[in-house]
Amino acid sequence: MTHRVGVNLAWLVPGVVGGSEEATVGALLAVEDVAATRGIEVVLFGTEQLVLTHPALGERFEFHRLRLRSGKGARVAAETVVLPRLAGRVGVDLMHHAGGVVPLAAPGPVALAIHDTQPLDLPENFSAVKRRYMRLMVPRSVRRATVVTAPSQFVRSRLVDDLGTPSDKVAVVPWSVPAPRPIDPEAALRVDALVGSTPFVLYPAIAYRHKNHAVLLDAVGRLRRDRVDVQLVLTGAAGPCDAEVALRSAAPDLAGGVRVLGRIPRQDLDALIAAASVVAVPSRYEGFGLPALEALSAGRPTVVSSMGSLPEVVGDGALVVGPDDVSGWVDAIAALLNDDDQVRRLVDAGHRVAASWTPRRTASALVDAWTSGLERSSSHISRERVRPERTQESL
Repeated sequence: MTHRVGVNLAWLVPGVVGGSEEATVGALLAVEDVAATRGIEVVLFGTEQLVLTHPALGERFEFHRLRLRSGKGARVAAETVVLPRLAGRVGVDLMHHAGGVVPLAAPGPVALAIHDTQPLDLPENFSAVKRRYMRLMVPRSVRRATVVTAPSQFVRSRLVDDLGTPSDKVAVVPWSVPAPRPIDPEAALRVDALVGSTPFVLYPAIAYRHKNHAVLLDAVGRLRRDRVDVQLVLTGAAGPCDAEVALRSAAPDLAGGVRVLGRIPRQDLDALIAAASVVAVPSRYEGFGLPALEALSAGRPTVVSSMGSLPEVVGDGALVVGPDDVSGWVDAIAALLNDDDQVRRLVDAGHRVAASWTPRRTASALVDAWTSGLERSSSHISRERVRPERTQESL
């Protein structure tokens, strides 16, 4: 018997939601073959902007377009009113809400993806309105869901221990990276023109408070004061802490030593990672930590924070330092700039670690979670449906 699983992607605004965009799109593209062998059809619901940014989603899946006005309020309204009506019309046996919240009107079996619990763990990073909304909606959504997915054991433990979610209700569906892509020669030339020949530490992250750019700026500043020839390269879309980063970057110890590139094309980011002397991820909070895994996969020496899921993800493939330990970051970066033997050991271990986080593993875990949700649901009702055309545009 075939089951139809809908995936709500209304929340996914390209270029805004961070690592969960790449992880979600990657998981869906990987899941197609696995789902088919398990009797599952995947039906996507998202915006025109999403399918223009990721055309493979519209090419490989039945994709129904949600016409949303700008703003989160319009999106919430569409998820509450439009999405249930559309899902009922096209026929869905289970709806996977991939953005961390189950809408107020969500009939039938529900799967819920919780990418992290930062709004509950670090509420100071959010506006008062969003804090109130997430305090209400996250626990309610977890209770409402038939099955919950988390990208790491770290997030799973937060859901089980802090929210009291039954352990058998929460499945780990890890994020993953595809096999390294060949570096585009033109992208490599663009990167060379941007960063020059000076060794550089790369941090690919939007400047949110929890990303902790400050410790890396201080560490590189100290290295430069000690006459270490190194620069810091930052990428990522505009963020709330950009002004603070710019102010610190203008200090005498960093003057001319920080390059802020903003959001760059994927092929340029791949070339930048491949050229980095060190990739650093000093974040205070990650539900998974995809940039660290991408660095390991690309064979780059990597340093990560000891917080959140990062130690779980990198294993023995990276150095791990406390998020406030500036001296520790100085020592770790200096070691990776100077100790070739340690770099070789880390790179070899990093390749082994990255090879264990495969798209196939992600896809299998996701389909297992969907199957569990279907089996757990007592409200699932088989019914005949009219099958829509794959290119149908809806509402």
